[in-house]
Amino acid sequence: MKEIEVIRRTKSFLKADGLCGRRVLDLYVDAHPALTGDRSLEPFQRFTLAFDGFAAHPDLAGRLDDGETTFSVEAKGDDDLLHGIAQADLYRAGFHLALFACAGVPSPDLVTIARQPGVGVLAVTPGGVRVIDLPPAHLPGLRHAHGVRKQFGTGGALSRQFAFNLPTHYLCFVPVLAGWAGRHGTPSGDVDLGELEASARQAYPVLPEGGFRSALAGAEKLGLVRVQGRHGSPSSAGRSCPCCRGPRNWPPSTSASRRAGRA
Repeated sequence: MKEIEVIRRTKSFLKADGLCGRRVLDLYVDAHPALTGDRSLEPFQRFTLAFDGFAAHPDLAGRLDDGETTFSVEAKGDDDLLHGIAQADLYRAGFHLALFACAGVPSPDLVTIARQPGVGVLAVTPGGVRVIDLPPAHLPGLRHAHGVRKQFGTGGALSRQFAFNLPTHYLCFVPVLAGWAGRHGTPSGDVDLGELEASARQAYPVLPEGGFRSALAGAEKLGLVRVQGRHGSPSSAGRSCPCCRGPRNWPPSTSASRRAGRA
C-alpha cells in the first residue's frame, strides 16, 4: 500500500470514528505537491514546526471537538517505518497527540519503539484502520503549541464554516452558560441544548431564527464551548473569557439588539 493510500484511509477513519472517544473538529492534509492533486484529501493546509535549522510538517493535523486537543499523523507505506516514527516523535513538540500510521500491522518491536517516546500507532490495512497503541495526551512545548494553534486559526476551511459575520452570535454563549451555571449552582455549566437555546434567546434576542445550531457550532469552533451529545458546557477558554464575569452591558439593550440583528 502506497503512502497516499495510507493517508486517505487514515483521514476517512478519523473523520468517521474520531479519536480518544471524541469526534474530530478540524482535519487537514499536508499541502504537499504529491498530495494536492487528489481532491478527496481536501482541505489542505501545511502545518510547520520550526526547529533550529530545519522544519517538520505532519501528513495530517487535526483538532478534537473539545476545541483544545490537537493531534498530528505521520504516514508511511511499506517502508521507512523507523524514519516515520522518528518524524512523529518530532511532532510531540507542538501537538498533544502524535500518531504514526503505517501500511499493514507493524511488528511488536516497532510498536515498542514508538511507545517509548509516546507516539501512537495506527495499522492501516485493506480491511480498515486499527488503533494499535494510543498514549495519553501530553502538554507540548509552549512556543510550538502556540504556533500550531495559530496555524489552525488561519485555515481557509476554518473561516468558511462560520455562518454569521457578527461575532456576538458566537460569543453570546459564554455569558449565557456562565449565567445558567450561576442560577443552578453548578460549576460545570453542563446544560441540555434545548434549555441552552431557550436561555440564549432570552438573554440574546437577536440570535437568528433557526440559527442556533450554526451559532453554537461557531462557538465550539472558536474553542469557547464543548458540545457532547445533547449537552453543552463552557470550555476552559470560555470560562476564562472576560464576559464570564458579567459585563455591565450584558444582555444588550433592545435598541442595540435590533442594530446587531441587522448585521
